[in-house]
Amino acid sequence: MQGVKVFAPQIRFRRATRRGPVWFAEALFPGYVFAHFYFPDFHRRVGYTPGISSFVHFGKTIASIEDSIMEELRERAGCNEIIILNSELKPDDTVEIAAGPFRGLTAVVTQPMPSRERVKVLLEFLGRNLVAEVGVNELLPSGLAKSPRCQLRL
Repeated sequence: MQGVKVFAPQIRFRRATRRGPVWFAEALFPGYVFAHFYFPDFHRRVGYTPGISSFVHFGKTIASIEDSIMEELRERAGCNEIIILNSELKPDDTVEIAAGPFRGLTAVVTQPMPSRERVKVLLEFLGRNLVAEVGVNELLPSGLAKSPRCQLRL
């Protein structure tokens, strides 16, 4: 639609799965898109666009975001509107083991070994503390939740 700039950034990250590490792309703000337009002239056309359910509002006030904040987000996302996360594990990070014999257990990173793409972790197994060496692609940050599917909404 001419006169309307739309922005729906995504986040790309690598996650360990049963088949090994896989890159995923999800909406950075699931269920929302940002639109920049002159409200008095375009609010009806934008509001009735297929897939749009409503504008974010607080009482009778439509929510707005400063242009500088949106520009900073656009800069980080680049022309493809994708922000890539490379999570580096640090000592004391809590992780969940996603593959191998310790799959499903929670552990604490004790020593990253970036050149080998492995880390040493401390975990409790059969009532004992155990130090194990695990590939970084077999680990998930603890509490990582799946984001819901993206739905267009303003």
